Amino acid sequence: MKDETIKYKITNENQEWFSICDSVSGLIVKIVNSFDVPKHKIDLIFLTGLFCKIVNSYDSAILLIQHGYIQDSGTIIRSLMESVFVLKACIDDDKYLNDYYRTDIADLNIFSKNQARYFDDMKRKYPNVDECLFDSLQEANAQIEAYGEVSCIKYKALIAANTAGLQSIYYSTYSLLSCMNAHPSPRAIFSRIELDDAGYPSELKIGPETDSADRMLLLLVQLMIVALGCMDKRLETGLSGDIARVFALFREREKNIYG
Repeated sequence: MKDETIKYKITNENQEWFSICDSVSGLIVKIVNSFDVPKHKIDLIFLTGLFCKIVNSYDSAILLIQHGYIQDSGTIIRSLMESVFVLKACIDDDKYLNDYYRTDIADLNIFSKNQARYFDDMKRKYPNVDECLFDSLQEANAQIEAYGEVSCIKYKALIAANTAGLQSIYYSTYSLLSCMNAHPSPRAIFSRIELDDAGYPSELKIGPETDSADRMLLLLVQLMIVALGCMDKRLETGLSGDIARVFALFREREKNIYG
């Protein structure tokens, strides 16, 4: 099926969901337009940067869904979900926000060790390799040194979800998206192979498709409502009534899928 035909079929069958997405996008614009980047409020700068990451993932996922790349949209939505866990946890719990900054040290330590291994391997293979290629290792080590005696904390998505009160989404959906969308698990791989009535491979499922577009849109809207609520709470945008109306539309459409 041609891409344009797929796009028409998906948008036509999910008009109500895409209408809700338009409402979500309108609220995003209002939040962005009401925000002045503060110069000295690091926490607020960080949280709005995280919200920007969420919005970019949201836009990317919609494009993938519209064009029939439903499974790939799940990979983006899993990343967005994790960001929403962190956003809500940071806004609901100041201690978590302070601890989360320290996960950067753990990330830098892992990056530095991997880069050092790569550097040593390259030096053995190519003794005259230009060491400027490894500036990123030196930069990482300098950042680690700048942290001084600050202890590191390893990031865990489940802790973020628990702190945010979103553990039900973690258990019900995050693990599923990890298995079926983000990771090349055996189950995900076999999902790309069409089987005939006898259970034998009959077709490779390559390219766009229309299955489960509505469920991905449901999940995407649900996560964005949480993210919008977080930003409304933190920035005091006065959009709680508008967000509640979008949530009511979401619940109505949700009933059509789950009853």
